[in-house]
Amino acid sequence: MKTTCLLLSLLFPLFLLAASKPVPIILDTDIGTDVDDAYALVLAARSPQLDLRAVTTVYGNVAIRSAMARKLLMMMGREGVPVALGEEKPFDGKEIHWGGWEGKGVLVEGEIVKGVSQTRAPDLISEILSRTEERIVVVSVGGLTNVAVALRKQPSLQAKIERFVIMGGCVRPFVLEGKKIPEKLETNLHHDVEAAALILQSGVPITLVPAEVTFQTKLFLKDFDRIQDASSPLARSMSYMTQDFGNRLKIFMRNFGVDRYYADMATLLHDPLAVYTLVDPSIMKTEKVKIRIETGPEAIRTIEDQRGTIAIDLVTEVDAPRFSKVVADRVLEERNAN
Repeated sequence: MKTTCLLLSLLFPLFLLAASKPVPIILDTDIGTDVDDAYALVLAARSPQLDLRAVTTVYGNVAIRSAMARKLLMMMGREGVPVALGEEKPFDGKEIHWGGWEGKGVLVEGEIVKGVSQTRAPDLISEILSRTEERIVVVSVGGLTNVAVALRKQPSLQAKIERFVIMGGCVRPFVLEGKKIPEKLETNLHHDVEAAALILQSGVPITLVPAEVTFQTKLFLKDFDRIQDASSPLARSMSYMTQDFGNRLKIFMRNFGVDRYYADMATLLHDPLAVYTLVDPSIMKTEKVKIRIETGPEAIRTIEDQRGTIAIDLVTEVDAPRFSKVVADRVLEERNAN
């Protein structure tokens, strides 16, 4: 018995060391249109529990998206994180929606941001997976085209992926103030149906952060006020993008008659919640469920079904006030140490 206790006492510090080792991740994002991708980048870059190996951009004008990601990383002193341009269009080549406000608040008109990788995103993903000895978590908060292209070129790389964390899909009924909200308001999986189906059916473990949860994950006004009061370049950029997109979002949700629900928020925190599943799972509830997928023209449905063949970890609930504070704290990190 004494021998067993001694052995455990010697091994326990090793367990702590293993548990405290940062999780290596690649963040694949369509940063720019909605401000939530920028907040996701802040969490990925500033959470000590994470080892951000690369940022890859997808969908639409990836040059602007990459320049934004690069400049935000520079504001945070993370110039060493590579940023790569990814696939502009989905596999089916459909037209890309472009808001037109991408880059505002971060990039000056005509600005050239140096340091974006010359390697395309799928190739950078492949390089990182090929050369690493440990497995990588791929956090996807945009369309899944980049990752699907990489795995189609080198299927063996799938074994180097520890898990996909995906913000996307709508698994359970999405009801606010007694009104059912259309599933297709979630756009990440719909951006590239073929790529989404490939990744969901890959067999790699998946954590899915669905729209019915993220549409209730707010950046509350009291926390946004703290960001607005700060004077750092990062805080100023986040303030501008949050106000700009948040106002558009509130007008959009007014069309569904749920604007009262959003009266106390500055914006929604869809994508940051996906990143935070790897930082502090205690802030949310997760269930192991099975789903099946149904695909159609420009649409994919993720349906809970105990006979389904896709097993996932599904985020079902979040402590939104607590998470809102965490996100604001990360933006303000240079002023208020956590």
